[in-house]
Amino acid sequence: MTPLERFYSGFLPDGLPTWLAMTLTYALAGLVLFYFAGISSDQIIYIDLQETQ
Repeated sequence: MTPLERFYSGFLPDGLPTWLAMTLTYALAGLVLFYFAGISSDQIIYIDLQETQ
């Protein structure tokens, strides 16, 4: 059992599954990391694999 799961199991009612709260927490954390990473379109490297004609 992870510390986050122990935290949620102590505060959530018995009817709400802890896996749902943990899934939403990890999804939100991933979205926040991608949002605040600050990657703009000019920093993306594009490699063209098409053969020249």
